[in-house]
Amino acid sequence: PMAFVIFFYTQIAKAVFSHEAEMRAQAKKMNVESLKQGKSDESVEVKIAKVAITNVLLWIGTWCPYAIVVMIGLSGNYHILTPLVAGLPSLLIKTTSSLNPIAFAVAHPK
Repeated sequence: PMAFVIFFYTQIAKAVFSHEAEMRAQAKKMNVESLKQGKSDESVEVKIAKVAITNVLLWIGTWCPYAIVVMIGLSGNYHILTPLVAGLPSLLIKTTSSLNPIAFAVAHPK
């Protein structure tokens, strides 16, 4: 699943950045500084791509510790796993549901 997430979000980011390059090229052909109507230097597409990448990185950052603990458990090295080490990753995963809306709220312009 991690490979799919990384692959597809990488493709989304590539598409957004290539679209931005096309828009800049079109603006150059029309002898204007920008095709944007707003005063922001960053387009909505780039902002959305940044939020999506941030959410993916948060997802990876919260699920990797859990995956590591599970792999340690599957390998049979139970002496490494104390109750605290085994419990913290599951607590971190539960915070993912609250981190996602926070990332969207921080990125929202208002």
